[in-house]
Amino acid sequence: MTTTQEMICGINAVEGFDPMELAVEYDDLGTGEKRKRLPVMAQMAWFRLKYPEGRVAVAVQPARDFFVATARVYRSYNDPPDCFLAEATASRGKLEDKPTISPREWAQTAAVGIALRYAGFGLQFHAAGDDGSDTHGLQQLPDIHPAGA
Repeated sequence: MTTTQEMICGINAVEGFDPMELAVEYDDLGTGEKRKRLPVMAQMAWFRLKYPEGRVAVAVQPARDFFVATARVYRSYNDPPDCFLAEATASRGKLEDKPTISPREWAQTAAVGIALRYAGFGLQFHAAGDDGSDTHGLQQLPDIHPAGA
């Protein structure tokens, strides 16, 4: 492993905690490849281990046929509104073939998971099977707003 990869692995490191143990495998819908990801609950657990006084704030707005959720991740519950580690937005609509899935909760969960990943609580690109050189789809991701920006 290169020094750069080792440094990336050290992002949000918590002694005795290995997020790869909680990773689940999924099929990438675009490529059909097997990949690994962290479920949002595993990301939350990791975040709580790193920042026990941290806060995840979520706002949801209904739209025409869907919900839009915005999540912000804070190091501390005392941090002012504009001093967040990361922010993400996700929208989800009703699935006709899965009527029991709440689009509101689905949008919230997606926004929280993306924000936590942006804050470094996800599988970093080398662990997820990427070498970091493929930027396909990045232009579709919401902006990252680091603390103090």
